[in-house]
Amino acid sequence: MQTLDELGYDVADAEDNGPDDPKIIDGKHFLPQHRERIVLVGFRRDLNLKADFTLRDISECFPAQRVTLAQLLDPMVEAKYILTPVLWKYLYRYAKKTSGAR
Repeated sequence: MQTLDELGYDVADAEDNGPDDPKIIDGKHFLPQHRERIVLVGFRRDLNLKADFTLRDISECFPAQRVTLAQLLDPMVEAKYILTPVLWKYLYRYAKKTSGAR
């Protein structure tokens, strides 16, 4: 944050910290995974654009329904993405050999 300030940027909600920090957005609202991300929105001071921009109301942009994993997967997968039994066996043995397990 200090570097962005030194470069002449105002960061939205920069003063917020802690568990209710609006800059921390959980991916679970958009994808079937729980992964928090830090989202920084900065505005160059010389452009006078920031005004009262905030991420505090970002939840209004969350989808009404969560996407399921089945909805994301393509039902028709190209053969080049499917492991053959021979390749699977090779990869399994290689993993065992390199991990030290016997």
